[in-house]
Amino acid sequence: MTTETLTPNPALMASVSRIRRGLDYHWEQIRSRLFNPHNTPRKFLNFLYVYLESRFSPFSRSFGMPYTASIDPASPCNLKCPLCPTGLGVPTLSKGIMKYETFEHVFTQAAPYLYNMRLYKWGEPLYNKDIFKMIRLAKKLRVHVELSTNLNIFRDGMAAEMVELPLSTAQRRVFA
Repeated sequence: MTTETLTPNPALMASVSRIRRGLDYHWEQIRSRLFNPHNTPRKFLNFLYVYLESRFSPFSRSFGMPYTASIDPASPCNLKCPLCPTGLGVPTLSKGIMKYETFEHVFTQAAPYLYNMRLYKWGEPLYNKDIFKMIRLAKKLRVHVELSTNLNIFRDGMAAEMVELPLSTAQRRVFA
């Protein structure tokens, strides 16, 4: 009686490894939302629907709600950064400050589905005098808030108010 040793097929092993890495990635995406401190059943089911739909649906349009958002509360900026459209003065960008009422109207409709909101884009968010009210509303509605600022604009009492805010993430960008 002879014993044969089986040698694994390298192509099959590579495919199995790729599938496992893909499943690990997908599980990490799902796990990070499932155990998120801002999670609710509605947020998680919406995320799962959008996530699975984006992977398996033949449609290019999603029928779920966004689970992350970027809102620019103020489009002007006090810096002239050479790689930024605002700093370059690109004429297609409109300049303005979002009113709190507009933010509240839009945000309260989206908040039941949102895990994360970035309160910045191309402008300096501290130009908006209602930025702290916006952050408080977002935190009240259990949405993770990110704020990115150059910290060059300060009004009276702004530093103390910023320290007391329940921000999830704050970052300062440094340009040389």
